[in-house]
Amino acid sequence: MFTGEYRHNLDNKGRVILPIKFRQGDEPIKTFVLTVGLDHCIAAYPQEIWDSQVQEELNKVEWNDASGRALLRQMYANATASEPDRQGRIFVPQTLRKYASIEKDVVIIGMNRHIEIWDRERWEQHAAGAQQLLAEHAGKLASYKKTG
Repeated sequence: MFTGEYRHNLDNKGRVILPIKFRQGDEPIKTFVLTVGLDHCIAAYPQEIWDSQVQEELNKVEWNDASGRALLRQMYANATASEPDRQGRIFVPQTLRKYASIEKDVVIIGMNRHIEIWDRERWEQHAAGAQQLLAEHAGKLASYKKTG
């Protein structure tokens, strides 16, 4: 499970270091699949999660629906595998950096089964707006029941 917020910089070769917490564990992650994320960030999935869970969900998207086709095209056309190097850096392709407006300063956040890579300024703006949403929905959070 990925959690937390970490601030790093993109190097001049388009690489960003992943927090050690995200790279190690019982079974170190050898490959991440990077693609477009929601709200103009980059989503990075461990290859195993991409292969088993994400593709299974994408297979449920209605191909005969224009918005479904657009989603599939964006997810698959921008998907690229990246292996952490010895220093724990992954390469972020220029097309994804452009999509997320990433030039130098990044924020990496854990999102349970995947990681998001954000332009730092965009993340700060998004997080400020999310604080307002959290306040508005705090009552709903308390009323959720555990299932299972």
